[in-house]
Amino acid sequence: MKRLFASIFALLLVMSELLAAPAERIYVSTDRNIYLAGEDVWCSLFLMDCSGRTLSPYSAVSYLELISADGCAATAKIALVEGRGAGCFRIPASTPSGNYRLVAYTASQSAESRPFGSRILSIFNVSSASRVKDGVTLVSEDEYLSLTTPEREQSGPVGIDIQATNRRGNSVKLSLANSGAFPASVSVSIHKKDKSLIEPANDGPAAFMRLLPQTPDDSGGEIAEFEGEIITAVTRDAPEGSVVTLSSAGIVPDIYLGRTDEQGRVRFFTNNLYGQKELVCEVRGVDNAIIRFEDRFAHPHPGIIAPLVLSSAQKEDLLERKASLKVGSVPDTLLSFLPRRQNGFLEGLNPVVYHLDDYTRFDSFREVVVEILREIQMREIRGKKELVMIVTDPASLRRNTVDNILVLLDGVVISDIRTLEDLDANLFEDVYIYGTGITLGGLSFNGVVNFVTKNQHVKAVRFPSNVIVSDFDGASYPTALLCGFNGDERMSLIYWNPLVSLQPGETLDIPLGVPRTAGQYVIVAEGFTQDGTPVSISSEFEIR
Repeated sequence: MKRLFASIFALLLVMSELLAAPAERIYVSTDRNIYLAGEDVWCSLFLMDCSGRTLSPYSAVSYLELISADGCAATAKIALVEGRGAGCFRIPASTPSGNYRLVAYTASQSAESRPFGSRILSIFNVSSASRVKDGVTLVSEDEYLSLTTPEREQSGPVGIDIQATNRRGNSVKLSLANSGAFPASVSVSIHKKDKSLIEPANDGPAAFMRLLPQTPDDSGGEIAEFEGEIITAVTRDAPEGSVVTLSSAGIVPDIYLGRTDEQGRVRFFTNNLYGQKELVCEVRGVDNAIIRFEDRFAHPHPGIIAPLVLSSAQKEDLLERKASLKVGSVPDTLLSFLPRRQNGFLEGLNPVVYHLDDYTRFDSFREVVVEILREIQMREIRGKKELVMIVTDPASLRRNTVDNILVLLDGVVISDIRTLEDLDANLFEDVYIYGTGITLGGLSFNGVVNFVTKNQHVKAVRFPSNVIVSDFDGASYPTALLCGFNGDERMSLIYWNPLVSLQPGETLDIPLGVPRTAGQYVIVAEGFTQDGTPVSISSEFEIR
């Protein structure tokens, strides 16, 4: 009953918020402004409330598109918590050379005409001669060397201190100090400085705040996503009001329920799904139903983008960057995975756990239920095999059976027990039984049982015709590269922390391992203080 009231309260809260969605804009900070096709772009997002001119706690997911006159080259989703988010995406290796606009927006902004929350990235394809249509200008070496690098606007109370000259292979201390009266949240990037490559001109946090509108565009947008991404799907041959389940395989169950409207559309209000997933959708009680996910990206017009300047003067830098590209991705062992919002399904409930070791193995699912699981029985109800749960009445100590329990396999909803009967029972490793009633998507269940296999064999299960398995790209995992250097001296990026918090008067000391590659390195910190003051500071140091 407590969970039911909590669900009703949450629904009323969401409905009230939908009526008063704030005007929001996103400032995008990236680890660099120049990339090669095939590299990763590391992003840090700052969601600003236009009226309050401070970080906005409302939207929980943002959408990113890398666009040019040729169209969209890459997309990403980044989760937001209290106005801050972090993630990365890879530039496809086939991306043509040119300048691109990286646009970031929330669902409530998706229909707006102007590409708010954007920055220009220069992308060089060193393996192909392909170029953005009318997006590249060729100049002589002398003409190129006469060009000047845009100056970065410095602002805010955060300062950087680092020894100007350092010997190769030694360690060095980077200090960040907040001299202001409010906490500051910034991203910090340290990368090797290119000798000749000229960065594209970008507005910093101060210019972003000067251009921040007080009210949103009149064109409006989609429903604001306060809890996480709203996954929308369209069904065919499913009557209005049909129950549709959405689940993905994982150690922690991630399950959502929705009902089809008169157009066959169904919405799942998630707490954000992360990474590449295989989602399992079931239109309950409807055979041969068809379901597809709707595209959540707005695909805005790129606007006017200055062409990328190409010259033979860039050859040395591009060859050096190409060598770093051959190193490949940053190993997972060097990444720090930052906290993220989790689905609260089954949170706080204590299950009965059965671990099926070599001494408790049976060949059939029925034997596992009969011989091992004391809380579960298999019954035939209205001509259909069902699992029921045995519960003990605290007053009379009588043992009763209840049906209508939620059955899962590796966290995926299973409504037809024959799916479990057809599976080799030797694949089961653990069984989690929750004897507490729960409410999910407006439906109540008298308990939950989750059969967990050794290697998520649910992905190989042959489901009935009313179940659809579909690939899905969720929000990027928020990650940081905090090792100072990553072990391979050819890499350009040596440090990236997208979520650095500094209290008033605090000095944060960051120990860095210095690469053994000589050269000039750049430190950039961007962000905002709690009262909306922009922060942008950069510094350089040399390695000899």
